Amino acid sequence: MKLKLIIGFLFVILGLTSLNSCNKCNNYDCFTPPTNYRFIIMDSANGQDLIYNKTFETRFVKVFNNLGQSVEHNFYADSNLQHTFLNTNAFWETNPDQCNFEIRIHNDTSEYKVLFTVLQMEHNENCCTFYSMEKFNVFSYKSSIDKNLMNCEIYLNEAL
Repeated sequence: MKLKLIIGFLFVILGLTSLNSCNKCNNYDCFTPPTNYRFIIMDSANGQDLIYNKTFETRFVKVFNNLGQSVEHNFYADSNLQHTFLNTNAFWETNPDQCNFEIRIHNDTSEYKVLFTVLQMEHNENCCTFYSMEKFNVFSYKSSIDKNLMNCEIYLNEAL
């Protein structure tokens, strides 16, 4: 009886070991995060960044998702480029039902609403997780995208 129990236990151990050794992704970790777009609010007339030159204060720039909920975001300034970048990790959680966003900007005299869509989809292939950009559009204002730096310049004085 003990011999049968020991043999059965060995078969279980060998079976679990062989299953683990057949997993080609065992001890292999590969992850590429979603693209992180940085927005620059520009004046197309003079090429200046409207936040960097203090036309708009960062406290008056808000980002919302399609449910009207505030999206966490931050700003950082690059004194060499003379740009202030609006940055958010909200695009990590996009799906076809939650890919529309809005940047609201205001000062004493003006209010702007910049509508845009960001859709990134998660994929798993060859033991790796990565994201692909399915859709990126800015509506209501002229914009340009530098795909190498992932910067999106939005020109507030050029409505579409």
